[in-house]
This record gives sequence, C-alpha cells and structure tokens, in this order.
Amino acid sequence: MMPMMRTRAASLLCSLSLVGGCFSTSHAPRDPRKVYMTMESGVRGYVRGGEFHSEMGFGGGLVEAVESNPRALEAADTFRGRMIGGFVGLFGGAMCLPGILAYDAAKQYDGRASIPDSHAYLAVGCGLAMVVGAFAMASAMPYQFDAINIFNDELDGPLPSQWVPPRFPSPVPSPVPSPAAGPPGGF
Repeated sequence: MMPMMRTRAASLLCSLSLVGGCFSTSHAPRDPRKVYMTMESGVRGYVRGGEFHSEMGFGGGLVEAVESNPRALEAADTFRGRMIGGFVGLFGGAMCLPGILAYDAAKQYDGRASIPDSHAYLAVGCGLAMVVGAFAMASAMPYQFDAINIFNDELDGPLPSQWVPPRFPSPVPSPVPSPAAGPPGGF
C-alpha cells in the first residue's frame, strides 16, 4: 500500500510541476507588426508593436489591436458583438429562470391561485435565452482567431529583421590514431 501512495504522490508532484511551467508569461513576439495573444501579469490580452492591449472582457482589446485593418476589424467587431449578446442572453436567462421558478413554487406552497400557463412559457423562454446566449458566445471564438489571422496575413512587405537560424560549421572529425607499428596480429 505504501509504495502505491508514494507513486501517486510522485506522479501528482510531477504533474503539478509540469502544469506550473505552462503559466509562464515571458513570451516576446518576434515580429512587432503582428498581433499576438499573450498574457501579461496574469491578464490575457493582445500585443502589437510592443504595446499590450488587455482584453477588457468581450474582446475590447482585440478591436483596438486590429483597428488599422478593415477586414480584421470586422471580424473583431463580430467577435465582440457575439460575446456581448451571448453574455446578455446567458445572464438574463440565468437570472430570469430561478426567479420565475421560485415565484411559482412560493405560489404553489401558499395554496393560492393556480400558476398561469404564461409562467411556463416564460420559464421556457428564459431557458432558451440561456442556451442561445451560450451558443452565441461559443460561436464568437472563431472570429477572435480570424481577426488575428486576417490582420497578420495581410501585412505587406518582408519582416523588418528576418530571423535565420545560425549555421553551425560541421564538426571536424577527430583524427583516428594510426595503429602502433608492431608485429602482425597485434602482439
């Protein structure tokens, strides 16, 4: 039993150390003209020209980062619109549904009047608003990547400083010592 617990503890420690290395935010983009998704001090955002645009929720930083390219700006605006609309639908439905259900439950508990059918329709409507909002937010993510890719793909001209991997000289083989002169057979 003890070796198994040690193995689990060792694998947990190894996993945590590997995952802990994934949170490094020291990436420096290579081409300053391009837009890169990155993190700075734990805040997600976009870097362009050395300037960090924090994602102020719902894609605000992306719009500022790609505003000089009309096609990329259109994709960023679509991303932002779907994120805002999806959040409103999801949050509105999440607030509406429990309210209606609690009101109807209290009404049933008191034994007062029966619950009108309109409350059932409202509850279904709130649930649908949550589902549609969630789908709108999920469908926004490709537009985020499209905005970045469109912006980066439509840059003109060569890189300001093209990085070429250094060429290392071929290793010179070490001289093989000639066998010592002696009698045949190596004696």
